[in-house]
Amino acid sequence: MPVGKIEEVPEYIRRLGFKIEEKITVLGLILEQNSMEFTQSCKRIEDKIKAQIRFWDGFYLSLPGRITVNKTMLYSQINYLGCFLPVPEQWIMKFQKLINGYVMGRTKISLNRLCDRPEHGGLGIFELDSFLSAQKCVWIKRARNLDELWKIRIYSKSLGSVLNIRK
Repeated sequence: MPVGKIEEVPEYIRRLGFKIEEKITVLGLILEQNSMEFTQSCKRIEDKIKAQIRFWDGFYLSLPGRITVNKTMLYSQINYLGCFLPVPEQWIMKFQKLINGYVMGRTKISLNRLCDRPEHGGLGIFELDSFLSAQKCVWIKRARNLDELWKIRIYSKSLGSVLNIRK
């Protein structure tokens, strides 16, 4: 897939036998030639969350059961790419609405109680934007040990300390 300034692929490259594509999928992430938009990948995540909800709805789980399914099966669908990619706010809100709806089921629960910690009388559901931000911070913590190339690249852009890293 040509990336950057798109020019006609030379014939000698075409003869190598590679198929020229405008978009590819790598580990579930749909990459397009010149786009930093992940709409198709977010739609795929939404579809996976909905499929998980349909599957688990058939078991008529208790509230603690739905919370467990959410934390193990639903968040993982989002965290897979969201731990390092910027997920657009409208998608975070969509995902959060799906999760909240599944966890609450037919139970009437205040949204404040939904995301409050259990020791404060809440259900302990994560707010997705905070959860994904925390997941991204873990990458910075891992980067403190300069034993791999990606860590060295982060270090070189951080004024001598990965803790200085900014967006």
